Formats: sequence, structure tokens, C-alpha cells
Amino acid sequence: YIAQLPSLMLNDVRISVQLVNENDRMLTGGFYAEIEMEYDAAIARENRGRPFGVVSIRPIQLSKRNVLDILYQGREHFTLEEWQDFLIRSVGIEPSTLSERARNVLFVRMVPFVERNYNVVELGPRGTGKSHLYQQISPYSHLISGGKTTVSKMFVNLASGERGLVCKYDIVCFDEISGVSFDQKDGVNIMKGYMESGEFSRGKEPIRADGCMVLVGNFDVDVEHQQRIGHLFGPMPPEMRDDTAFMDK
Repeated sequence: YIAQLPSLMLNDVRISVQLVNENDRMLTGGFYAEIEMEYDAAIARENRGRPFGVVSIRPIQLSKRNVLDILYQGREHFTLEEWQDFLIRSVGIEPSTLSERARNVLFVRMVPFVERNYNVVELGPRGTGKSHLYQQISPYSHLISGGKTTVSKMFVNLASGERGLVCKYDIVCFDEISGVSFDQKDGVNIMKGYMESGEFSRGKEPIRADGCMVLVGNFDVDVEHQQRIGHLFGPMPPEMRDDTAFMDK
């Protein structure tokens, strides 16, 4: 087997069959790990030699394809409360510091990671970790910071046929939703139709995808004051906030 290490700009790195068999997720989605490498000067002198090689791998994530089977078997050894604590610690938070409501809010944020086409809106005070989970925890989640996005980037590029973010990721999260807008007027309508059916039509045929839509944003005032001056969806853009059909989705 030959490995590529893009972060080190190395191609054709030697890796043994044993290491691949012991960590076979590297052949599919990949996983995070620490690796030890070697450099062989004798091989470097050969024509088209491969002097770099992977000596050992210390997985940071489970590195076998049967990850879900292992977790399923381990679940029976935990009580419900212990399993909840385990899930919360797995995203870098100490559960003993959280209230019951805060724990439940965190579990709701996790739902899009395990359910297809699950759409969430979360608006609240700043600094409560609304976007942290979608930005830092999983490579299967993509965060779009406040600003313009394009229909081609989100759904499909008609010129090249390349599928968009909802096809590539389990979750597409709009951060600072108050500043997000599409480059085309029908962008919100396409998004609305996708959230309802899990499909969108661009070009000749409808395209189905499983990506979840998550919209997060901040209140500039406290919740009670926000209710007095408007409604709780106030931070959203007008084309989303004032569209009751969008809220239904």
C-alpha cells in the first residue's frame, strides 16, 4: 500500500499491509491518528524510490470499519445516565457542570449527526456554543459563516455538474444566520423545498440528498426584551423570518 500525507506534501509513502488491515477505515472515510514515520536514505538514492514510510499508527478515533458494532456492544454496559455523560464528554464538555435543560439542549444539537434531513433552528445568547459542535467536532459537518452563499455551492453547479454541500456533508450549518443570503432570488425557495422533501430540482432531474440544515444565530438583547420588541425569530433574514412556509419546514 502507498499513502498520501497532504499536510506534509508527501506522496508515495510506504505503509505495511498489517497497518492497513489493523486500521481499515483509512480505506474508506479515514480517521484521526498520530503516526510515526521513518526515512530511509538508501531507498532515497534509488530511481523513483520511496524513502518515507509509516512505522506506527496511534488512532485517536476508532479505526476499524465495525465502529458502530463496537459502540452498540458497549452501550449495554452503561446506564442511561452514564451513556448521556459519555456522549457529552465526547464533545469536550463536562456533564456535571450542566443543568438538565442544558444537557437536553446539547442532545438536540446532536440529533442532525444521526438523523437524515433533520432541520434545526437555534437562536439565543452569544457564547453558548451553538456553532462549536458543528465546526469543531466532526468532519461530516460544514459551517457557513455569515455572508453570501451561492445556490451552486449549496446544491449543484449546473455548469460542471458538481454536487453541492448538502450532498457532501451530513450537516450544513449557517452561522450568524442574520447575515446569510443567496446569490439568486430563488435560493430560499430551493432550500425550502429541499427541507420539506430531501430533494431539489436543478437542471434535468431532481437530486436527492441526506444533509441536514442547521440555522444558528444570536440575540442582540436578552430573550425577554426580544419578545417585547419583536418575536423570537427576529435575528433571521426577512426572506426566512417572514415566510411561514419556511418555518413549517
